Amino acid sequence: MKTIDILCGDVLFAEMLKCELEARGYKASTQKSTAPDLIICDLDAGVSVKGPFVLTFSRDKDADLHRPFDIKELLSLIDEKLSDKSNTPLIETKKSGLYLSPYERGAFYNEEKIELSELEYRLLLYLYNNKKASIDELSREVFGEKSNPNLVRVYINYLREKIDSRFSVRLIKTKRGYGYILGGATENDTD
Repeated sequence: MKTIDILCGDVLFAEMLKCELEARGYKASTQKSTAPDLIICDLDAGVSVKGPFVLTFSRDKDADLHRPFDIKELLSLIDEKLSDKSNTPLIETKKSGLYLSPYERGAFYNEEKIELSELEYRLLLYLYNNKKASIDELSREVFGEKSNPNLVRVYINYLREKIDSRFSVRLIKTKRGYGYILGGATENDTD
């Protein structure tokens, strides 16, 4: 059963959405949970959560949906977002693995929380979504056009200390002449 969090300033509207979603087989909550499959976010209430599995709605701001919206339109977008999530490559590990939380800008490894800074989270999220990336690509996409590629190396080391060293795993690997790989090893990987 897919879980959906509804973060909305209008309590009655949130409860109505919750009832609609539960009637369609979803597990819905009007509060933050640890690992939802999708977050529905009310921009008018000042709620702003960023991430790949977030749907936004608003009366007058730029959003995925504009209020009032049809429940069929919402369900269509939910199906689209959740199918995108099922196509996201999973990181294979010997244990239960890595999960990123858009709420807390943090990560969980085997259900244990890893506190991350904003830049550490963005770097890990980029690797998580792309599985591998060059240093130049990470420098440009995560740190900005004018960033120094050495900054990528520094933050990769921070992530390795927080994940690889702490849990005695090798999730973040260096690919000589290329950049970094998250997940399964290849023959030419090195530390």
